[in-house]
Amino acid sequence: FAFVEVVPRGNRNFEDNTIDVTYLVDEGARIFIEDIRILGNDRTRDYVIRREFDISEGDAYNQVLVQRTRNRIQGLGFFQSVNISTRPGSSPDRVILFVTVIEQSTGDISLAGGFSSNGGASASVSLTERNFLGRGQFLRVAVNTSDDEEGYTFNFTEPYFLGYRVSAGLSFQATQSDDTSDRQYIIDSNNVTVSFGIPIVENLNSSVFYTYRNSDASANSVLLDDMVNTGGNNNGTQGDADAELSAALVQGLGDFTASGFGYSLVYNTLDSQQSPREGVRASISQTFFGAGGDAEYFSTQGSLVGYHTLSEEEDLILFGRVRGGHIEVFGSDNGTIGGGFRTIDNFQARQNTVRGFDAFGFGPRDPITNDPLGGRTFWNATAEVQFPLPFVPRTLGLRGAFFADAGQLTNVGDSAITAINTASVTGVAGAPLTAAQRDQIDDDAIRASVGGSLLWSSPFGPLRVDYAVPIAEEDFDDIEEFNFGVSTAF
Repeated sequence: FAFVEVVPRGNRNFEDNTIDVTYLVDEGARIFIEDIRILGNDRTRDYVIRREFDISEGDAYNQVLVQRTRNRIQGLGFFQSVNISTRPGSSPDRVILFVTVIEQSTGDISLAGGFSSNGGASASVSLTERNFLGRGQFLRVAVNTSDDEEGYTFNFTEPYFLGYRVSAGLSFQATQSDDTSDRQYIIDSNNVTVSFGIPIVENLNSSVFYTYRNSDASANSVLLDDMVNTGGNNNGTQGDADAELSAALVQGLGDFTASGFGYSLVYNTLDSQQSPREGVRASISQTFFGAGGDAEYFSTQGSLVGYHTLSEEEDLILFGRVRGGHIEVFGSDNGTIGGGFRTIDNFQARQNTVRGFDAFGFGPRDPITNDPLGGRTFWNATAEVQFPLPFVPRTLGLRGAFFADAGQLTNVGDSAITAINTASVTGVAGAPLTAAQRDQIDDDAIRASVGGSLLWSSPFGPLRVDYAVPIAEEDFDDIEEFNFGVSTAF
């Protein structure tokens, strides 16, 4: 109610030292909304703002719904500030709402680069527009390139599909990966996903999606030992020599399609999507592959991210993150194209999974060929404290951070173990895997690292440099020296 009046009255009880409080509530006159006027949206179209209202002209004025609408408009990320004020209408029971916004940049051109001791240099360029043509639509186009991989990404989302508070999205991703010293196979893949987002309650959103992926894996003939090519030791046993591709990976070479349905849930209370200081973001996604195609498995992934300001005065921010995933195969688990899952599709250690380790740098590994095999189960965690650099003016935008990372990649799958053990028995060695070799192929050791970061809000955009030192590693791991990235907005 616009003019509610609440008067508290206290009655002291001196015997038991208490006070009874009575609240007298006068609801006041009922006020109705005569008109809603929007000011300051030079670029954003009116309907993008109006559709965030839970009330409209003619409805009774409700301060709670007005405040909720202001928060929802602010949460779009299109405006620096949003203010909703009232002015008298044409009669005493009428009020006019004025929505005044100040627009801000909603587009980003991001440039990122990195260097590792094994992967060499990498770079990526992306263009993101969160308010495409002022319609509130999301558009992102990205190109990633490195010494061994090229990727192209296109994402488009309509937040109000057919006028309903349901988003519709289309994404396409194409990746062309060359073989490297760590990944001795070539894989070209194309992925298309159609999704629909459905809000459940405030801060909790869900989506359902269909995804289709086609991937073609191949290897250089010099890595194949089929007594036809000249690769390996050419004795007819694949994967029994260091110069050959692992027998577990060769099973998955060829064309493989995955078709499936899934869902995701996201709970988000972050106070800012660009520079959060408080709040959490939790997500879980599950995909059922088996709606046609070759794949027959169930994939689950989730993450939890949190920010907390330790000290406003010292500007100390605590950041924490936990991620994990698991793959459960329900089809044929023989690791071949005809089966429901390939070892090639295992989770892999990526850059920044645990800082201090290179991509494909840890986890199960073929002890004969030294190929990384990945795993069907992974988790990693990060704890980080961000702080302003001492003796440096805060106006320069320089900040530092100390972090600790930990993670695990395990559960390579029985089909991979069987293939490698068979290669060992029938190949040159002519003996089963040793205990140490079995531990390497079914590696479940936890990796950890500590390090520091430099963060700079430069004129070109946010710049970050990380340097990490592993404190828990295995002899066969690959170490990453450092990485950096920079982005800018337009």
